[in-house]
Amino acid sequence: MAAALAGVQAGVSPLQVERGFLDRVREELPRDPLLKDHFKYFAEGVLPREAKKAKQILLEESAFEERGGLLYRYKGRGTERKEQLVVPKTCRKTVMVMNHDHQLGGHPGVNRLTEKTLLHFWWPGLRADAREWVASCRERKERLKPKVKRAPQTVPVPPRPWHTLGIDVSGPFPTSRRGNRFVLVVTDHFGKDVEMFARPELPVHVVAQILVDEILFRHGPFEVLL
Repeated sequence: MAAALAGVQAGVSPLQVERGFLDRVREELPRDPLLKDHFKYFAEGVLPREAKKAKQILLEESAFEERGGLLYRYKGRGTERKEQLVVPKTCRKTVMVMNHDHQLGGHPGVNRLTEKTLLHFWWPGLRADAREWVASCRERKERLKPKVKRAPQTVPVPPRPWHTLGIDVSGPFPTSRRGNRFVLVVTDHFGKDVEMFARPELPVHVVAQILVDEILFRHGPFEVLL
């Protein structure tokens, strides 16, 4: 852990100093189908028999170095020169999880994930792997999914006055001189007229009686009660 923290402070990926990860890389490099020839040449000086592969390795000779059973690739020159740990296929998932899925990764897009990974690591086809990893990221899909805008709920315009009513009970209030503590508010959704009725209590049967005596008898039958 101390080594990992020191690596972070020095601008190095924690995986580059994490012993368990490095041991796996060291174990897998000699048998990786695409990297074993590179590793064997830089570790033992032995070129592959196939001329095309041997020529390619020799052309890249100045860009690679074997050190402590690990293979490093160098990019840039002078102060811009960067050291990239060469990662075998079986260890790449760990790098992607660290740079993308981890809480500090931030689920970046393809370009950002590629750039971030290349700061410390390299392998053939890295950009294609980054593209595939981002495409399979469920959390990123959810964040990019367009949010469905719901239309505001509206009440249809009633065909006539006192056809559609809204009722609301307010209270309790301080007791009035007549002993009332609650107010029934009735709103006509056609003309927006409001009528209020004060009562000591407003149980369901009292509300129903008010609607019959005060609304139905004076304004006619209503059909919708909201």
